[in-house]
Amino acid sequence: MKSNNGKSQQSDGSSPSSELDQTTTDDKQQSLGTQKEEVEFNSSEAVSSGVRNVYLGNNAGRDNSTGNDNVMIGESAAYRVQGADNNVIIGSEAMILATGDCDSNIAIGRSAAYAYSGDEIVAIGAYALSRSTGGPCTAIGTNAGGNTTTGSRQTLVGFNALGGAENNDVVVIGHNALASQSGQVALGTGQQTHIKALGTDLARWHASSFGFWLGNYGPTVPPTGQRNMGIGLKACNSVTSGGSNIGIGESALELQQTESSNIAIGVVSAQMGVDLSDCTYVGTRAGRYNATGVGATAVGFRSLEQGVNAGNNTGLGDSAGWVCQGAGNIFAGYVSGEYKRDGDECIVVGRAAGRNRLNGSHCVFVGGSAGSISSGFPQINQADGTGGTPAGNRVIGIGYRAVEEFLGSDVVAIGHEAGRSLVAVSDEVLGSIFIGNRSGNNALQKTDASNSIAIGHETYSTRDDQVVLGNEEVQETVLRGVVKSTVFVVANLPSAVTAGLGARAFVSDAETTVFNAALLGGGVGKVPVFSDGTVWRVG
Repeated sequence: MKSNNGKSQQSDGSSPSSELDQTTTDDKQQSLGTQKEEVEFNSSEAVSSGVRNVYLGNNAGRDNSTGNDNVMIGESAAYRVQGADNNVIIGSEAMILATGDCDSNIAIGRSAAYAYSGDEIVAIGAYALSRSTGGPCTAIGTNAGGNTTTGSRQTLVGFNALGGAENNDVVVIGHNALASQSGQVALGTGQQTHIKALGTDLARWHASSFGFWLGNYGPTVPPTGQRNMGIGLKACNSVTSGGSNIGIGESALELQQTESSNIAIGVVSAQMGVDLSDCTYVGTRAGRYNATGVGATAVGFRSLEQGVNAGNNTGLGDSAGWVCQGAGNIFAGYVSGEYKRDGDECIVVGRAAGRNRLNGSHCVFVGGSAGSISSGFPQINQADGTGGTPAGNRVIGIGYRAVEEFLGSDVVAIGHEAGRSLVAVSDEVLGSIFIGNRSGNNALQKTDASNSIAIGHETYSTRDDQVVLGNEEVQETVLRGVVKSTVFVVANLPSAVTAGLGARAFVSDAETTVFNAALLGGGVGKVPVFSDGTVWRVG
């Protein structure tokens, strides 16, 4: 053979194959060491019993005398480890400061896992995960995890992706991306504004305006308005100068542009709103066609859906105020005021309260079906809500089915089914009051009684200008204090027949004061009088 300096050497008689057999044993590792640009086949300096190892590079795996199943390639790669198993270390000075028994690591890149002396990390990239302690981590990218000291279970992908020195259980993806606390997922940095996934616009962030869109791209032109959010296809994606708008659900607040402080949650909720302010909509189709206006609140499927102007209306419940075009109304309850299109400043509370009424202002209906016009339901067009029954104003009905079917105006009915026998014609002014359960709810009740008052359980009035206290079961009426009545002149008394047997009054011009005398006027007698059913008499 020739020596390395080119000079001939005497053979000792052994064959080349026998020489190779001496340097590569059956189950030992191969080590390729570089010494002054020379390549030699020999074992690692301290190798004694390790098997299935590959070492390539000066000092690669130098002290790993008993380790098994390792690949260590590069200048001083893992040269101080001892008894290390199942490692892949590739790169100049990769794991160079590692000591002891380090198992199941992958470090690829110059100085990758430079000082790590533990188990089960993946560090791919120059200077990736150059730390000494801490639990298993995965770092891919130049200097990925470079600032980690004791943090465990970090997954870091990207140039200089940093999980934090002591943070645990973080995922960091992106160039210079950084996790600020444990348990955090950090995707990208301020340089990324748009995430596209599965062929769709997944998310977009507009840093200067603090705007965020999820599930859609958002406005084509970045808005000048601050703190807008859209979650869902087309949600809040037309906003320009408006701010603090939140649309959640497909097409929620889709057309909103210049005004601010709106929340719409639900598919197509407030979809057609262009210049809404201070409105809240929750529910599929809630406030869908509210285009302009201030201060609407709609909670429930299609509540306040068809109103063009928000008008300070409130709708709470499925279809509450569905077609309302008025202002300042409150509807609360399933289908409350569902077809009430016109009228302002009404309060309608209860299941189906005020249902099928077309109009009416300054009304109060509280109770299931209170103020509803159930007989009008067949005339309703269910597609668009038209066909409501015209009705009156200033009606108060409190109690289950109170003033149900009543069409007139200026009536107060308080009590269970109070005023149910009243009908009148649309907007006819009655000016009557009914107080008590089922008061004004009798076959004998005058259906259009005006200026009447009936107070008591099941009381009713039979004529206009009548006051009724108590029902037929009442045996005694007690009026405390002085009782005053109207003082008539005889000529102004109603006829005794009309007044009825037992009616009483007081006159100031009786011709006589003799008890039981037939009453004549023209005198000076101031006496009480009574009707015998035919004539008035003194007494």
